[in-house]
Amino acid sequence: MVHTAGNVDEALEALDRNHFDLVVCDYRMPGKTGIDLLIELRRVQSSVPVLMISAYADALVEAAFIKLGALDVLKKPIRRQQLVERTAKVVGG
Repeated sequence: MVHTAGNVDEALEALDRNHFDLVVCDYRMPGKTGIDLLIELRRVQSSVPVLMISAYADALVEAAFIKLGALDVLKKPIRRQQLVERTAKVVGG
């Protein structure tokens, strides 16, 4: 099942109610950022794999993603096949 959220608060609410095999999160969202989501996610569910995506992240932001526990950072524009391959690698498909 795929679930979408329009902002960090919606994502945290969904994460609180459901189990997910993978979180794909954009860096820029309305209000809080993907870093905010990653920090909170690691506080409450440290084991869920996270792929971050961004068109705006520089090397320092990407390093912060990895330090906070993201598995990888995908740069926009993302090709569909690239996302499929990375997702399959993470969830074992």
